[in-house]
Amino acid sequence: MGDAMSARLDPGFAAELASDPLGAHEAILTASDGLEALLSALPGDVDVQYTYRLIGGVAVRASGDAISRLAALPAVKTIEKVKPIQGC
Repeated sequence: MGDAMSARLDPGFAAELASDPLGAHEAILTASDGLEALLSALPGDVDVQYTYRLIGGVAVRASGDAISRLAALPAVKTIEKVKPIQGC
């Protein structure tokens, strides 16, 4: 994975995706050039669960392979693992 792609995808999350490439994973993607460009760039095997217009991002569910491939899309700025909410 090149420097630009590794900057988009946390190495720990990348390792988790690689260890379970066919399993379903959830991620938050932020757009590099606007939300509409991101939405139109997403492949059909990525299920958009939520759209966050305020931050220009989406929550997705897809296989580990599919999420890993998203790091190569110019429309994707960052990819983060969905984490459980921690209480105050």
